[in-house]
Amino acid sequence: MTKPNLFHYATSELSNDAAICWLLAWGKEPNSLFFELANDLVNHFLDRTKNPIKIKDIRVKRQVQSIDILVEVNNEYLIAIEDKLGSSHHSDQLRRYKNCLAEEYPKHTHAFIYLTIEDESYYGDIRNFGYKIVTRSNLLKLMEKY
Repeated sequence: MTKPNLFHYATSELSNDAAICWLLAWGKEPNSLFFELANDLVNHFLDRTKNPIKIKDIRVKRQVQSIDILVEVNNEYLIAIEDKLGSSHHSDQLRRYKNCLAEEYPKHTHAFIYLTIEDESYYGDIRNFGYKIVTRSNLLKLMEKY
């Protein structure tokens, strides 16, 4: 028998966005187990697993300037998450998002995440835009201890 899988039920991109937002929002609750998960997610997205930061303040927003998820951490870090489910990047959106955030948040350290729970055949152009690829297996491995 297989274990229940959230992604079996959350089949649309909006459901996936909601689940990620919900997990990150636990960064506001320092006395919970999910607080540590939120910290692990943030540090994974920021590539700071060897020198992690601790969440003191987190703001999680959806659909800001058409960016699926925008996370501001400690008034210093900005994480833009482009969530893909059943499609791939298009309309020069990845470059537009980077330019928009560079203008609006010039003092923040930026991280750009391309989140996909489905396998794509090629990620080279996404990496060329400066996005970190985060897959379903990355998320599940990170969540395993929780």
